[in-house]
Amino acid sequence: MIIKKPYAFLIKHFRAIHLLLSLIMLYLLYKSNDLFKFYNGYAKNGFYEYSNSLASKYLNLYMFISIIVLLLLTAFIYFLMRWKKKSRLLYISISIFYFILFIAFLFNYNILDSLGTKAFEARTIRAIRDVSLMIYIPQYIYLTLCTIRAIGFDIKKFDFKKDLAELDIAEEDQEEVEVTFGENNYKLFRFFRRAIRELKYYIVENRVFITMIAGVVVLIISFTTFLNLVVYKKTYNESDVFQIDGIYFQVENSYVTDVDLNGKMINKYKKYIVINLSIDNHTKVRNTLNTSELRLLAGNKDYYPTYSLSEFFNDLGETYYKNTLYPGEKYNYLLVYEVPYEIDHDKVVFRMIDNINFINGQLDAKYRDVTLTPEDYMSTNKRMDYPTKEVIGFEETVLKNSEVIINDFAVAKEFTENYNYCFNNNCYPRKKIITRSLIGKGTTTLVKLDLNLTLDKELYINRYIKSATDFIKYYGTISYVKGKKEIIKQYQVIEGENIPSTSAYIEVDEEINSADEIYLNITIRNKKYRVKLK
Repeated sequence: MIIKKPYAFLIKHFRAIHLLLSLIMLYLLYKSNDLFKFYNGYAKNGFYEYSNSLASKYLNLYMFISIIVLLLLTAFIYFLMRWKKKSRLLYISISIFYFILFIAFLFNYNILDSLGTKAFEARTIRAIRDVSLMIYIPQYIYLTLCTIRAIGFDIKKFDFKKDLAELDIAEEDQEEVEVTFGENNYKLFRFFRRAIRELKYYIVENRVFITMIAGVVVLIISFTTFLNLVVYKKTYNESDVFQIDGIYFQVENSYVTDVDLNGKMINKYKKYIVINLSIDNHTKVRNTLNTSELRLLAGNKDYYPTYSLSEFFNDLGETYYKNTLYPGEKYNYLLVYEVPYEIDHDKVVFRMIDNINFINGQLDAKYRDVTLTPEDYMSTNKRMDYPTKEVIGFEETVLKNSEVIINDFAVAKEFTENYNYCFNNNCYPRKKIITRSLIGKGTTTLVKLDLNLTLDKELYINRYIKSATDFIKYYGTISYVKGKKEIIKQYQVIEGENIPSTSAYIEVDEEINSADEIYLNITIRNKKYRVKLK
């Protein structure tokens, strides 16, 4: 095998290599100037011109590739200068500076990418601008020095031929080395032992050069990893903000359940992944979401939102269905996905299509993926028992910081409520008779509950629950025990005007009068509470 030493090639193409370095530096200087102007304008004016992707506008892939090529060329020149025992301080400083520039560009990419989702203080922007200036100005110096060497003269001597002659191209710089593999194995082994020994010496003697090469390799690997994890295939978590075409999205919560808001099974073969999605329209036009682009990846299969079951999730929020997103407005909507019961809901991903490219005759979609950690509201038989007059907290349910106290109860066929009737600023005392409504449908009676309800003000369900009657209608049932059998025969919750907000009336079977025990059952999805009334 014939190996030719590269030194003669590097020396003969010394100017061409420096010309290539100069062009790369010129390109990086131009892009750095754009970046500095952006920060400078932002610092002076306090605002910037909106763009869908500031990061890709000011920092692109070619800039990072250019720095990697520059570092490789500089490493080769350093090796040449070291071999010829020439000054190599310039190339060491170039390598260090542009390595720092590479890292600075990565930081700037993250800064620009986050500008659309959070505001920076003026002091922070000025600091970023000053750092950008610090990495911008030295590029003029390195560009000047490389250009001087590229055009062929030393600024002190104005005689590049003499400079080139001083590099001393010798015959051994281009001699060929022959390596022969014969039948004498001991010579082969001796050769390899000698090669390993000399390699150790070589590493020690050229540790600076080898460190530079290793640094470039690590840089390439790190940059590739950065692009795949942060730019191309970044995976978001719940509460992370991301934007697509000027609309900002955030998954605030996610849930998994198989029951409706009062604990009834929806479909024994299905369960439901519910996503609470925040949407902020930063564009200047109305928008609607294409629901075919709102996907749930579960079990290596894509699922799409369902809209026919929205009434089962009123306690969680409003289900999205082609709603218009007006400019400058922020919304919260639910996306409901019906999936097979056996799907592992701990490994589901919400994905939105970012853009679609047409590559080699096929459509290639790029996604924004959000890893979900759904709150578990699957059905359970667990129950907590309480007496009357004790606070029942709902922290473990969808009602969050809500609580209720059942103060008292009574059973009768009718009740009388006092209220004031007001007309023309004059109020008159009145009485309202609360009685049974199911006449002719069996013997019934009324259970009256007096309770104090405190609902978390942040809940969507507040628009539906305004009183004790509403709370019992959504979540309460009456049961009673006769003998050893527990019976639930609840017909309806009595609604109407002039019923106090702290009272609720439930029509039940008259058999409750002879019951041994009476209970109020409160079921909030998968959480069950039982209050012993008697």
